[in-house]
Amino acid sequence: MTRKQFGFFLSVIFILCQSFVWAQNPKKPVTNAAELPRFVYDSPEKLIDLVNNDAAYRAFAAKVRGDLEGVLRDYEIKDETTLKQIYKTLVHLDLQDGKFDSVIERIGLIRQIESKPDLKLYPPDIFEIEAIARAQKQSGAGSGENYRQAFQQILTEMLNRLPVSFYEKVKLSKTTADFLDDKLVPYIIESDVAPQAKKNGNKLSSELASKVIEAQMLGRFFVPLANEMRQSADAYLATHKAPEKVNVWTSRAVTLMDKQKLTPVVVAIWDTGVDPTVFPNQMFVNRKEKSNGKDNDGNGFESDIYGIGFDEKGKFTSAPLFAPFEADLKQFPEWIKERRVAEQFGAGVETDETRAFKLKIQSQTAEQGIEQGRLSNVFSTYNHGTAVAGVAIAGNPVARILNARLTWRDQSGQPDSVAEDTARMGRFAANVKAFVDYFKKHNVRVVNMSWSLSRAGIDENLAKTKPMLTSQERKIEADKSFTIIKNALVEAFRSAPEILFVCSAGNTGSDAGFNEGIPSSLELPNLITVGAVDASGAAAAFTNFGKTVKFYAQGVYVESVNPGGEKLKFGGTSFAAPQMANLAAKLFALNPKLTVAEVVKLIQDGADTSETDNRLKLINPKRSAELLVLPKK
Repeated sequence: MTRKQFGFFLSVIFILCQSFVWAQNPKKPVTNAAELPRFVYDSPEKLIDLVNNDAAYRAFAAKVRGDLEGVLRDYEIKDETTLKQIYKTLVHLDLQDGKFDSVIERIGLIRQIESKPDLKLYPPDIFEIEAIARAQKQSGAGSGENYRQAFQQILTEMLNRLPVSFYEKVKLSKTTADFLDDKLVPYIIESDVAPQAKKNGNKLSSELASKVIEAQMLGRFFVPLANEMRQSADAYLATHKAPEKVNVWTSRAVTLMDKQKLTPVVVAIWDTGVDPTVFPNQMFVNRKEKSNGKDNDGNGFESDIYGIGFDEKGKFTSAPLFAPFEADLKQFPEWIKERRVAEQFGAGVETDETRAFKLKIQSQTAEQGIEQGRLSNVFSTYNHGTAVAGVAIAGNPVARILNARLTWRDQSGQPDSVAEDTARMGRFAANVKAFVDYFKKHNVRVVNMSWSLSRAGIDENLAKTKPMLTSQERKIEADKSFTIIKNALVEAFRSAPEILFVCSAGNTGSDAGFNEGIPSSLELPNLITVGAVDASGAAAAFTNFGKTVKFYAQGVYVESVNPGGEKLKFGGTSFAAPQMANLAAKLFALNPKLTVAEVVKLIQDGADTSETDNRLKLINPKRSAELLVLPKK
């Protein structure tokens, strides 16, 4: 064998060996969020120092890039939300590193895997980033007049290719541009990311690391182009006419009347608690019980007049509603007023109130932002159950609300104030059984659950409440906690086949099955998971989806009541689910002899395809009610 032949032989052997190694080490398939690797990054005590130190930030960004590219290299991920988030963070890093071709290529991948039609055409932030990358390529610069003109021209052309149905979204983008200033990055870091990192021992999770990178991208690229963004939006708005707003839900509504010989139906609101004073004539009342602090009916619960509930420690409480601190509660009326103004502001309404609101937001300090977030947590816990109940019984005079109060947060308003460890989850599992046993005893036909847990979420919460645990210890405990709750829910649901359980899909814009949200990822004959759409029937950007999310209902600008009776508009899959519960309760009221399977069939047969997104099945209460009362052939 000559030297040349030997060299060729070695080359062949090398190639074959490499192929063999590759064949023996394929990408690891990822079937759920808990199987994804989780990364932690050290943070300085003052996180803003990381952003302001160019060398430190570059080292941090390089580490994040390496980890994300390693995930793409080593794992087979088919979940679109996970892939989009990875690609989005890499887009931010590519833009910062001047890799403009890679920016455009990755944006193409994001559009390719995006399943929501609106987001495929107009992905938030990504849309403007593409214009930035193209402008830098065209002008050969990242600043100066030529660059700004190129960006404005490219962005205007991109916007003008959007159909008129995007008018409101473009209008909102113009409003967003008003908040692009030099205070933006410090505000994001100090009011949002830093407090979370501090609770975790000055460590950044993958999610927080992505937020830091996004903030840096906004400050470096978006802030200098705020004026051009406004002008491009103005150009679109000037050449397009706002389309007539279509509300597909108006024609689907069903209002029951007493003259229809209805049968009362008990609807359990398994939520943060209901204010019984808001529904004086529609609360379930346990006639065998008295409000005297005693267990008059001997069922193990004292003063369970309107139902039962458990506090944040998992202990029984007769209080029907989560109670904020008195000092916080005094601010609730003003908070409601501000939410109304915020809604008008988001819709682009120009009034003295919305202009004042805008100035207030623009001048808000990080400390004020933290406090505002805390109050929102407090009040969303306080009002959530009451608002959900208002949607669930609307138009049904014989619906009776059974209050099933659960508590995930203490009065501090911190989202991680309750450790979701095995001890807490064990108590919760026992309470799940207590709730469902109570529902069965009191003839509940429909249960609304506008909440969700996930294995990854429990892991994240443990990182904050038990920072002393290693990642492996945390994973083991999260797995145990998740399994405890999943088994408890499945066992409880199966024990009550005569009850229809309705749950919300979740608000992370992801696959409920991949995230293993419970109960939203469960598949049982007496469980329905509901996603959210807007008034036109288009999928809400925040809604979760997946094979278990078979129906959609309105979850954007849904009017309901707060504790005390004040009305407000709410959003989220939390308010899509009670639309389904509302429909089911009406069908039971019209015919109490219906089985759960028959009600589900009526809902399924009545549902129709969204005109704006043919992937979605929208509930149609009017049609389902018509199918119920149609004479048999």
